[in-house]
Amino acid sequence: MVFSSLVFLLLFLPVTVALYYLSQTRYRNVLLCTASVFFYLTGSGIQILLLLLTAAVDYVIGWRVYQSRYKKAWLLLSLTFNIGFLAYFKYANFLIDNWNGLVEWFNVPLLQIKGWKEIVLPLGISFYTFETMAYVIDIYMGRQKPARTILDYAMYITMFPHLIAGPIYRFKEIHHEIDPEARSKANNVDQMFYGLYVFCLGLGKKIFFANVLGQVADYCFGTQTTPGLIAPSFQEAWIGALAYTFQIYFDFSGYSDMAIGLGMIFGFHFPQNFDRPYTASSITDFWRRWHMTLSRWFRDYLYIPLGGNRGSRLQTVRNLMIVFLLCGLWHGAKWTFVLWGMYHGLLLILERGPLGSVLERMPRVAAQAYTFLLTVVGWVLFRAETLGQIGTYLKAMFSPLAGTVTTFQFYHLTRRDTEFMIAFCFAFLALIRFDVGGISVRWPRFAAVLQAGLVCCVAAFTMGSLATGTFNPFIYFRF
Repeated sequence: MVFSSLVFLLLFLPVTVALYYLSQTRYRNVLLCTASVFFYLTGSGIQILLLLLTAAVDYVIGWRVYQSRYKKAWLLLSLTFNIGFLAYFKYANFLIDNWNGLVEWFNVPLLQIKGWKEIVLPLGISFYTFETMAYVIDIYMGRQKPARTILDYAMYITMFPHLIAGPIYRFKEIHHEIDPEARSKANNVDQMFYGLYVFCLGLGKKIFFANVLGQVADYCFGTQTTPGLIAPSFQEAWIGALAYTFQIYFDFSGYSDMAIGLGMIFGFHFPQNFDRPYTASSITDFWRRWHMTLSRWFRDYLYIPLGGNRGSRLQTVRNLMIVFLLCGLWHGAKWTFVLWGMYHGLLLILERGPLGSVLERMPRVAAQAYTFLLTVVGWVLFRAETLGQIGTYLKAMFSPLAGTVTTFQFYHLTRRDTEFMIAFCFAFLALIRFDVGGISVRWPRFAAVLQAGLVCCVAAFTMGSLATGTFNPFIYFRF
């Protein structure tokens, strides 16, 4: 089940919200946990046992870290447990496959789970693993106390708005809102409407932008992977790269907005995850604006413990490359992701040298153009299926006369879809004057009417689009 599905929009969400507000306050956490387990169960089946086991183990270890004299031993046990599960499901067969490619005389069979043809990556494991590790580490560092009850901790881990693809928030950021009595006192009709508004903005990003642009990107990148098709032309290569650049932004920021909006409806305030990343004036600035909760996680739990920039220049370079190598691997067990991480790590290293001074002296527009161009190239590394496709695709992008020029068919950008995109773009630019990381619900009456109208329009167009069975994937679900 995904947020942009008719089952979620017309059945799961209305029923959950109705039961939540009709139930007595003291039962609301139980109801939300039950709904979240059901939500995850519909998408992952028996793999929910791994999520529940992870939550139970880290709840117990969190208290042991807090009370025991052997804090470091319990912390290492938690890290081993969580990283071990993540490594097994996400990276074990990747390592075995690469080993078999290098050592032909001693092949190792790929790992399998009984009853499965291959290891299936549990939904959201990369996200909830980072949250459970942050929880135990923060207790070890004295930054927070453990959750009072297993139900409180289960609320933190399993809450369905953020469970599958973030934002990656920390227990200390919402611990005061875990208590349903506190949420009930702080929540009001204005906040609920604001949450619905943010949710609909995210849904509009997903349906009107990401889904349409995704078909363009898939067509262009697919010309090298589908039998019988030739490499893209110069025009197609750039169209595909730009389409994917905006697809992944609208897809993931749309999901984050929907998660934040849903959190508001139930009285929670999740951290902001995007801040206009394509207006960044450097790659360093880009990473302050893109997937902000992941960037902060790597900064606080890896980069700073490694020494950050407190050591020599060589040590800083080492730390940055380790962080971004692991950031690439976090996104998936593929060499293309590793290359993407190293690419961004190298750019950050260069910006800490003379390049950073050059960017500071450049006009802001020029610095933004530089950053955007390098970001687009980076997304080609991220989107490509193989290292070979990266080389072919980049060659097409930067060789205007190379390759065969074909007639690009915008068969999916119909007049109707284009009109919807333009209309929503104007509404979005006119009304998105808020920070989804905070709340400001005292709007002028005219603005409130416009926002209410936007909610209704997005809802109506979304239902019609989804009813036709439109292209509707979520990119970050596979991470």
